[in-house]
Amino acid sequence: MSDAINASSLSPSMSTRKRPRSHENDENIPPTTPVNAKPMKFIDCSAPKKPRLSAKNGRHFTPQDIQNMRESYAQQAPTRVMKEKEQKAAAAARGAEIEAGQATDRVEQAWSLLRPLFPSMHDFLRELLTTRHPVRSSQVSNLLTFHGHDLLNLIRDRHPSVANDWALSTARQLVSSDVSSLPQGHQSLTSYISLREVLSDAEILAPTLFQILQQACGMLSTSQDQPSRKHPDLVLATTLCMLAKARNDHASDFPTTMCMYFLACGTSHSVFDVLNHAGVTFSYTQAVAKIKQLGRERLTMMREIARSRAFMVIWDNLNIAFKVSEQRHDAKDHFDNGTTATLLPLYDVDFGGLPLELLPSRDCRIPVLKFGAKDLLPTSEEAQRVKAGQLSHIQDILYEAFPSLRKRLKDKIPPAPTVLQIPVHKTEQYPLPAMHIDESSFRNVGA
Repeated sequence: MSDAINASSLSPSMSTRKRPRSHENDENIPPTTPVNAKPMKFIDCSAPKKPRLSAKNGRHFTPQDIQNMRESYAQQAPTRVMKEKEQKAAAAARGAEIEAGQATDRVEQAWSLLRPLFPSMHDFLRELLTTRHPVRSSQVSNLLTFHGHDLLNLIRDRHPSVANDWALSTARQLVSSDVSSLPQGHQSLTSYISLREVLSDAEILAPTLFQILQQACGMLSTSQDQPSRKHPDLVLATTLCMLAKARNDHASDFPTTMCMYFLACGTSHSVFDVLNHAGVTFSYTQAVAKIKQLGRERLTMMREIARSRAFMVIWDNLNIAFKVSEQRHDAKDHFDNGTTATLLPLYDVDFGGLPLELLPSRDCRIPVLKFGAKDLLPTSEEAQRVKAGQLSHIQDILYEAFPSLRKRLKDKIPPAPTVLQIPVHKTEQYPLPAMHIDESSFRNVGA
């Protein structure tokens, strides 16, 4: 039993120590460093002491100092942001420059390899686009499918005139092939209109469209041997006018006229919405805007006329009734009073032909005018003119009642007598903006 205990104590696997005691004094085995041992620290006594911040020797910041520092930081924020942007822009520029240089080097390396095989870039590109190799042909087709627009844009940016000429010639061919399938039985209805101004303006403003439409109308065709009764200029001008009408949202005369008519009739908003969706007229908002725009345009023209010629102004009171479907405190049926004026230009009146001396002097509010018999009774010449005018009017009523009589005697009916006849001209009148006047009464003449 003692032998077993001695054996177990002598066995290294059963011993609680890592090594025998005899190894502690062995000079060939290095001593073991304890696990919790700390490394040795050398202190330089000649080095200056580091300052230590504490509550006693540290700087104290008051709330005002903190507020000042925040304001200073906020004021310097735009400058910092600008500097950061400039640094980023400069870095991006340097990166782009480096990338451009690398791209140039790659192009040079690639062309140095292709130069011995192809005499020019044109030969390389032509053979690449016309190759019959199945793999390369598929790659070229995919390239043009996914990147064809980018390549065309790059060509246009590099040489705009060449790209534009190619696009124009291609568009001419496409338009010519498409126009051949259109019906050819249309006839002109406005052959009496002069088209010189329309065509000259279109050629200046839209040269590309003008050339395409010329090709579509057959005006650029070289074969003019066959006689034709068509008028290419008329077809071209009509097409240009239609395109200009369709491209201009403010060129529709019928909806403009209808919206003004419905607005004058007092049409409600709901009816305006229905007619607007049907395409008959504009919306109520656009109708009001059109009326205001027309008033501004007429006011501008009125000022020009007042500076250049004699004119006559007619004014009258207005009383407009406003009705609402549901009366409330702030929306009730009411009348708005006002005064409107219309300016009429006078023709054949020289400058200074109506001096102010013709107006009688006014010494009181109501002018005192003395009327005599010669002012009230017509002269013999005026009586003859009135008699001739009345007889002509009676004859006209008779001929209106019996059209067959007018048809039989049309060569013998004399024209109606005239006195100081105004030359033929376009009737012009310029309604001025109405003035809102509360003092006018609805019993006066109004609209």
